[in-house]
Amino acid sequence: MRKLIFFIILIFPFLYGKVLHPQGSVVGEPLGIQGKIREYHLLDNSSYTVVGPSILSIYARLAVPKNEKGVHSFSIKSFLSDAPESIHKFNKKVDFSVSSSLHPMHRYTKSAKIEIEIPKGEFILSVEILSNFGNPILTRVIQKRHKK
Repeated sequence: MRKLIFFIILIFPFLYGKVLHPQGSVVGEPLGIQGKIREYHLLDNSSYTVVGPSILSIYARLAVPKNEKGVHSFSIKSFLSDAPESIHKFNKKVDFSVSSSLHPMHRYTKSAKIEIEIPKGEFILSVEILSNFGNPILTRVIQKRHKK
């Protein structure tokens, strides 16, 4: 029985990812998404320390005034240490199942997802706003071990 428990404890971190927080003193914003609370962070030229090999998933949502509907466009830029930058453009509908207790007069778009494969080693991931307008973008970054 002890061997089974030890095995489960040993393999557990590889089954699930961990949420990464931006460097610096950044306050998170809890979003209610279909009854579950998920912590997002305001995208403000954020950087993260990542260790590979792993896969990063970046989830991004645009905040819009509560009365707005339809499709909204936004763009973000990401780059890993000395690698070339990647530009990601999204057109997402407002997701009425997402809310924030801190900002009740806002809604958020459906989640845009970016996946980045991190090679072996330690790197700095930078994520920046590329959109020209003033609506804030919230991000959630999850790192998972590379399955090999």
